[in-house]
Amino acid sequence: MTENERTGTEDSATLNQIIEKIKSIKEVVAIVVFGSYAEGKVKEMSDIDIAVIVQNADKYIEADIGSMYSPKF
Repeated sequence: MTENERTGTEDSATLNQIIEKIKSIKEVVAIVVFGSYAEGKVKEMSDIDIAVIVQNADKYIEADIGSMYSPKF
């Protein structure tokens, strides 16, 4: 197993946990993963790009979502 495969597996598990938490916010309409991770081009230093689409966004929803991930993401 290469370093990239190991990192991708760990990131996938973490991403799934984050998505489940974000889905619990009723204003969330969609969650989009994009960039190298979504394209299957993950490298050791790749980050995970996530866009969260919400209805009636406000600073409190943004803070709630922002508190759900680590600085790595």
